[in-house]
Amino acid sequence: MGELYLGVMSGTSLDGIDIALARIGQPFSIELVGFKTVPFEEELRREYLAMMKDPSWEPQRLLAVHHLLGDRFGQEINASLREFRTPPSRVKAIGLHGITFWHCPEGYEVYGGVGRGTLQLCDPYTVAVNTGIRVIHGFRQTDIALGGQGAPMVPFLDHHLFRHESMGRIMLNLGGIANLSFLPAGSEDISAFDSGPANMIIDHLMRHHPTEPQSLDPSGSYAAKGKVLHDLLKSCTAHPFFGTAPPKSTGREDFGPVFCERFLRYRQFDRYEDLIKTATTLTAVTISDAIRGFRFKDYEYADFQEMIASGGGTYNDTLMEMLRTNLPELDIKTTSDLGVEVDAKEAMLMASLAWAYMNGVPGNFPTVTGASRKAVLGSATY
Repeated sequence: MGELYLGVMSGTSLDGIDIALARIGQPFSIELVGFKTVPFEEELRREYLAMMKDPSWEPQRLLAVHHLLGDRFGQEINASLREFRTPPSRVKAIGLHGITFWHCPEGYEVYGGVGRGTLQLCDPYTVAVNTGIRVIHGFRQTDIALGGQGAPMVPFLDHHLFRHESMGRIMLNLGGIANLSFLPAGSEDISAFDSGPANMIIDHLMRHHPTEPQSLDPSGSYAAKGKVLHDLLKSCTAHPFFGTAPPKSTGREDFGPVFCERFLRYRQFDRYEDLIKTATTLTAVTISDAIRGFRFKDYEYADFQEMIASGGGTYNDTLMEMLRTNLPELDIKTTSDLGVEVDAKEAMLMASLAWAYMNGVPGNFPTVTGASRKAVLGSATY
């Protein structure tokens, strides 16, 4: 039968809180019992993005947001369990991942040394107190302590759920950041890394639209009306992240509000739709280049036949069509075609990592993150 776990997270796209109730068995099997997304208010998004952009943020402001998010997550978990008709006592544990405020696995020089780390906002202690359920959190921190990137984490779920005996699969997650997992046919091998921005720049530009501000480009309709600004695209693809070999991970530190300013500087000279089209093209080109240039052990692009996408970016028809045009050799599907909701995958991952913690199962892949060894990820708060 398996046991019930909750996966709760908010990704870099800042859409809201994703909550997945999953039944997980041993050896690993997972069934999605319930799922919902609770949208964030625009005021919360603005507060978070303002802190990311302003290096002079005050510690008390950061702590206040950390606590308030814990309170908000806890309330929404309780409401979701009522909606799923599941009492808290039946949930073995919550796998929690808050909003990533800063991700610095490469290190930062301070006090004569180099400090490394990652910081997610959402106080797990507040969540545990509000729900009465054990909370497993801090999954990335364990991997970083072992010299790894702490990301991407989704290969754990990809490896267990999507491997195929006769078909090489590429898993693409299109959240704020795009991550790729490469699953060779009939093999335990896996390689994965972040390729760069997915929705992050597009969403930022849409929020700053001069006449029709909104949180995203619906179906890619704005991009479809624009043209590519090649000088701008060339300056963006020159970012050093794209030339870095895996293992690698990224986030708003590289492609957040500061990076987006280079797009906004063009808005007085070009149509706004052209900025959206260029940002969408940047996502498609950097994903396609990362896939075509893939090398791991004896594997390369030609060893893969399918690409299966998930995340909010799958609703962007313009982006998906660009990927199909750039990668005609691949049969491109979404996880929904395989019975897994495109929006639910990352929250299901958090439930899976909570299960892994409770059962002493390592949750990282050193070949993916660069960690010195496999490890059980996370810490428990009661």
